[in-house]
Amino acid sequence: MVVGPRTFTGDLLRRVGLANVYADAAERYPHAEVTDIDGSGADVILLPDEPYVFTADDGPEAFTTPTRLVSGRLITWYGPSLIEAHHQLSC
Repeated sequence: MVVGPRTFTGDLLRRVGLANVYADAAERYPHAEVTDIDGSGADVILLPDEPYVFTADDGPEAFTTPTRLVSGRLITWYGPSLIEAHHQLSC
């Protein structure tokens, strides 16, 4: 599953200057295979540490595209964590 349109995370990423390659998907959280994500044309793949625990089959080692492990709190929670999210994710 990836973040698609009309989501808190998608809006947050857009506001800090990041483009979501799945922003035009029909579903808010579309299902995508690792190979599809890897071939999507993204410059970097963000992998949050929650709510999902990644394995070798779908974590950083599964991609040839650069990955960045990020705190799920920064990209899925609203409130005070947004200040830190802005500092860590801004382009």
